[in-house]
Amino acid sequence: MDANVAASAYYGWSREELLRKKISDINTLSKREIAKQMNLAVTQKLNHFIFKHRRADGSVRDVEVFSGPLQFHGKYLLYTTIYDITDRLQMEQAVRQSEKLDSLGILAGGIAHDFNNLMTVVQGNIDVALLTLPEEDVACQSLKAAQDAVDKTRDITNRLITFSRGGTPVVNVCRIENLLRESAKSSLKSSSVELSLDIQNGLWPAEVDSNQIKQCFSHLADNAGEAMPDGGSLTIRAENVDITDADALPLAEGPYLKIIFEDSGPGISAEHIARIFDPYYSTKTMGKDKGMGLGLAVCHSVLKKHGGYITVNSTEGCGATFSLYLPAKPGFVVEEEPVVIECAPTPKRILIMDDNADIRKILQIYMEKLGFDVTGVKEGQEAIRSYKEAQEADEAFSAVFMEISVKQGLGGEATLTKLKSIDPDVKAIAILSEDGHSRIQNFLDRGFKDVLGKPFRLEDMKKILNSLLSS
Repeated sequence: MDANVAASAYYGWSREELLRKKISDINTLSKREIAKQMNLAVTQKLNHFIFKHRRADGSVRDVEVFSGPLQFHGKYLLYTTIYDITDRLQMEQAVRQSEKLDSLGILAGGIAHDFNNLMTVVQGNIDVALLTLPEEDVACQSLKAAQDAVDKTRDITNRLITFSRGGTPVVNVCRIENLLRESAKSSLKSSSVELSLDIQNGLWPAEVDSNQIKQCFSHLADNAGEAMPDGGSLTIRAENVDITDADALPLAEGPYLKIIFEDSGPGISAEHIARIFDPYYSTKTMGKDKGMGLGLAVCHSVLKKHGGYITVNSTEGCGATFSLYLPAKPGFVVEEEPVVIECAPTPKRILIMDDNADIRKILQIYMEKLGFDVTGVKEGQEAIRSYKEAQEADEAFSAVFMEISVKQGLGGEATLTKLKSIDPDVKAIAILSEDGHSRIQNFLDRGFKDVLGKPFRLEDMKKILNSLLSS
């Protein structure tokens, strides 16, 4: 019957055009449901509603509606006041999502610790078995298949760790384009999906935890591959953007990298898209290469911890577009990483501290295979005593591998403090029940020389020893 100037401006129709519209042209509910809701307003049983309204340009917005009866020129009408709450609902959804992820994080750390201890024992025994079998033995193929399964298990526990306190990013300024190329090509190397990279020249560096960000990129590329098993295309674009309040994103104003993953897959239905970042929510049927629905939740968590954001836009049958935002560092000069040259280690004595007897055994076998003399202890007090006795006997340990978290006794950090009072030059390696790469700088700052993450392999141990004892 009538509409004010603000309504015309908001919906994008002139007043004359708006007066020719029916409520069903604007409200996305069915005509039957609209009539039901209007009856509630007319009878004053309900005067507050949340609807989705369609505008002239085809966009659909969330609106809050206050409505009630009004007598006007002898007619009973509904008087309605409408507020756009799209941005508010998006912010509330982001808060709810954050709370879900925080709850999962409380559980994640403990699960990953115990699980990685078990996988370390499995991996160690596989390595030992492979060392004792000739290459042509039929059992080798089965053992290598088991080894591949352990590697995939490590990826899953690393995703869990991302939610826990141990998943806090350890950041360095780097060039994102290198991580983006490496992750996408690796994820799609056995896929029939056509990959296209469109990276802006002069892309700004960003301060990120490279392992966590690569995990995000890999998962989004994996998702595209799984969505298009018979082939398709994935276009990845990266560009510099300046975010302002006008962008209506839950981000601080400033320079960002915008990274877009756009695929030609089947898209995501409206019923699924609202829950796409929920932990353990997945639209995929479980199978050989299907995950448990953690990947997108991990991406959301990682981006949040980096001060960034991730959004999704998709229509069923028309592909999906994920947009990632990462705070950028314009003008920052990125230093190239030095090349590490491996040298063969000289036989020396090694002290191992871990409260898990099976892991101590695996570590001892590894060390002895590499030509080292090994002593194993359960906790810090024993480690301190053994280290001191070895020094006094002029048989000092060349390095000490220490589990950071032990259930009884001194853990790795407290033990290192005491060892440094005995020998300021002690070479200590932290053993973590997670991927060690993402937290290495934290432990270097605390006096450790390197980090060994569980489940580890013989090659991981060899690399650390080569670097540590050849310097």
